[in-house]
Amino acid sequence: GQEVVPDSGCGAWLFEPQSTNLITQSELFSDSYWTKASSTISSNSVISPNGEINADKLIVNSGSNLGSAFVYPVVTGLTSNTNHTYSVFVKEGEYDRVKLIFDDGANLGNRVQATFNVSTGVVTFLQASGTFTNASADIVSYGNGWYKCSISAISTLTTSRARIYAEDSTETVGDGTSGIYIWGAMLEQQSYATSYIPTEGTIKTRNRDVCINGGDVSLINSSEGVLYTQISALDNDLTTRIISLSDGGNTNRIHMFYNTSSNAINVNYRVSNTTVASITEVLTDITDMQKIAFKWKSGDFSLFIDGIEVGTNSNTTMMPLNTLNKLSFAQGVGTAPFFGNTKALGVWKEALTD
Repeated sequence: GQEVVPDSGCGAWLFEPQSTNLITQSELFSDSYWTKASSTISSNSVISPNGEINADKLIVNSGSNLGSAFVYPVVTGLTSNTNHTYSVFVKEGEYDRVKLIFDDGANLGNRVQATFNVSTGVVTFLQASGTFTNASADIVSYGNGWYKCSISAISTLTTSRARIYAEDSTETVGDGTSGIYIWGAMLEQQSYATSYIPTEGTIKTRNRDVCINGGDVSLINSSEGVLYTQISALDNDLTTRIISLSDGGNTNRIHMFYNTSSNAINVNYRVSNTTVASITEVLTDITDMQKIAFKWKSGDFSLFIDGIEVGTNSNTTMMPLNTLNKLSFAQGVGTAPFFGNTKALGVWKEALTD
């Protein structure tokens, strides 16, 4: 992944799945691809999140109601009964809110919509109707007043409109100059928004991130040690995402992973194709950054979350010396890739004291 989210000032490795932006003009809102209703576009009005003066302003026509002023593309290529996420970067102008609607283009009762306050960074409204289910909304600050606003849902649609409305907490009628700033629209087949994929006339796909084949037998102690990470998941979507120490396969390995249980972190130690030690802890939110340490040693297995021991195991069956030689952000065989943020990772060759 290439998108950087401002946080404490420390960066993170971002590993993401493959994704495709189905919106074919992601930045050029003045293009005829974007239909304008009771609104106009002022191109290249302010600096966008990528540092260039290429963000547009969505202006509500004079005398038009803000609730009827919007821009949208007709998006094709959707997969029925699949999660889709619509996201746009938005910055406050004279107006302080944006509404996103993803609908079937004919029946307004069949849609998902959300309203975002881009002055306070809060989702103020979320609603799904008709065939839309599993709706969610999110807003993330990107600095300099920019927010990435997104809505997600499952629907039966294969073609849709993806609408952007300029709204305000006090104003209801446009004056022909006031509006909000928009940039970087994306519609993707995911249950959450991934990093931005720019398009200029055609759909574009970003390949999944891969990180495998790190480490060697001189750096990893098979019979005792500590695997430490500072990680967060991209979403609590109940998919398995693994960081592993292995022999290149799954017969002998150590796994640290999010799994199919909501907000759960699991670690296990596997010898000769048998899991001999396993510890699971349910967290409050796996999308929050957590410091996780797993210690292994004969009779002394422990899992620590943010410095607190949350589970132990007294297993004494250990794999032979010089077995583990591979560090991967996936299983040893490359499946179940880890999609998330990683701020730190360390492997110690001895079982550290508490």
